[in-house]
Amino acid sequence: MIKLQKFNKQNKLKQIKTIVISGVILIIALISLIVFKSYAYYKQSNSYDVIKSKIGEFSKSDIQLAYTIDGVKQSGGAFPVKGQLASNYIGVVTCDNGVTADWNNELWGLVNINSNNQEKISCKVDFEILKYYYAFGTPTTSSTTDYTTLGKNVFARLGSDDSHGVCINDNGLFCLNTNDYDNSVAALKAHFGESSCTDSGSDVQCNSGAFYCLAASNGYVGCSDISTTNNCYAHFNGSFSCR
Repeated sequence: MIKLQKFNKQNKLKQIKTIVISGVILIIALISLIVFKSYAYYKQSNSYDVIKSKIGEFSKSDIQLAYTIDGVKQSGGAFPVKGQLASNYIGVVTCDNGVTADWNNELWGLVNINSNNQEKISCKVDFEILKYYYAFGTPTTSSTTDYTTLGKNVFARLGSDDSHGVCINDNGLFCLNTNDYDNSVAALKAHFGESSCTDSGSDVQCNSGAFYCLAASNGYVGCSDISTTNNCYAHFNGSFSCR
């Protein structure tokens, strides 16, 4: 009986040792897994940062910016901050070494940067007042900036920001831009009234009795002067047609 009790005690001790050892092994395994995941995440994050830096997301130290305002070179002062210039100013970007970029007023910085494999980039931003040119036909930068001199109540418009659109003189200027469907739909309904508009799902057409305008989801916009049957259309590819 005494030997049996001794055997049972030894057996329990072995079971306890086995449980303890298994627990230690499990804890070590969990710690190793956590460390491995942390290391893997660190390596992945580092690699991602390196990749990002190679596709044009530069730090401030990688970008050298000069600027002009209304054609006048500015020197000796800090780059203008957002809100310093009037809201009707736009930025036109030119860069060295084959680099290309656009200026975004909302972000107040360069966007769509094509680094051309350059580690550092040097660009000039020409800030100028946004200008619009009007024509009953295809407008150019030589066209009039005063739509009232056209003798038409429907015409095409070109912006110095390379925007394209059509306009009507309906007791004031009303314009629609190509490739800007959501804003065009909102503008149409606000100008003509929702009850004068029909929405087919792929385009919105509005008719006041004096003017007819439409905006299509593929970027196409157009307007007609119903009394004269004159009309102008601006296409999503940048072309115009007026007759």
